[in-house]
Amino acid sequence: MIRYSQHGDLLYRCAQELLSPQELLDYTLPIYCRSYSECVDRDLFEKFGLELVKADAINVKSDLGEKIRNGEIILGYLAQVQTAAVRTAYEYPLKQALISNRQPSTEEIVKILDQYWDLHEKGMKEQSYDFNTDMMVIDLVLKKIIK
Repeated sequence: MIRYSQHGDLLYRCAQELLSPQELLDYTLPIYCRSYSECVDRDLFEKFGLELVKADAINVKSDLGEKIRNGEIILGYLAQVQTAAVRTAYEYPLKQALISNRQPSTEEIVKILDQYWDLHEKGMKEQSYDFNTDMMVIDLVLKKIIK
């Protein structure tokens, strides 16, 4: 299974190949994966007048891992799909790091972004994971305490 830390390492390695040291500092990955205990913080809820009604850790199943193990799809397809999904979340901060440091033309930006995502897809193909593409989601229901 690709863990977030492994994926973060891959994203960083791709950035190291294409970005200057300052651009690398300015490229902030916009996702932080919280643990269950970080999500269910009763002291924080109390501080802001919230009551925890329900908290569940839900495993969101993806059939991509099963399909690759069964030979229904190939690794290249999985890498392509996962790269496209990740690109939507990570491209904007990467683009901003380039713009604020290089002032590149639109064509240069497109070229660099395409190179970055090509490196990412190649890196996904080179990883040897147990292709478990499931995702854990924390579902919280909170209620405002009215005094």
